[in-house]
Amino acid sequence: MSTGENIRNAVHVLYKTYASISKLMEQCRAEAEDNGYLLMSDKFLRWKSDSSSDGWLLNSMILVFQRRDDPDCDSGNGWKAAPVYTMEVCLALKDDPSYEPALVLSKFEYTNINEWHEGCSPADHWGFHQPIHPGKKSPFIVTEDGSYHVITPTSAKNAESYWDLKRAVSMSHSLIDVTSANMVEMVFGSFDKLAGYK
Repeated sequence: MSTGENIRNAVHVLYKTYASISKLMEQCRAEAEDNGYLLMSDKFLRWKSDSSSDGWLLNSMILVFQRRDDPDCDSGNGWKAAPVYTMEVCLALKDDPSYEPALVLSKFEYTNINEWHEGCSPADHWGFHQPIHPGKKSPFIVTEDGSYHVITPTSAKNAESYWDLKRAVSMSHSLIDVTSANMVEMVFGSFDKLAGYK
């Protein structure tokens, strides 16, 4: 097979993969409220860059949620005074060639979400992706607790750099195991487990 054929085939695999991810995200949007969650961003979060070729490929897409019945922030910023939950479809990590495509569910706890501005931009991707996928020179400590990964900033300064993050807790499923039949349990069932994690 020629290099041209390899490139063509790889791009067509990505087209099909992105179409499947789009369906998954649309199903999550449609099922969120019935499962007790609110979608906090109209668009999915992602990192794009014109100057870095790494940013030409979308390898991570994130939807941001909060629990519907949690109390609103006093500031009226549109957020709940409670943890933020993310569903990330992570296809690959550049610095980890052995990383398998995963559905990553996380809970983020913050010192004072009341001070946040309203809404969430697609460019805010870094603030939810980097703590969960720390590199070698990470500003986080990651510990394992069964199927959970517990992520804490290494200093107050690092916490402040990530919107005053106190702690994140994540769990993941193999992306190839996700189907339309089990998506609700894998996403919102995992969120419920994360909500109960102390």
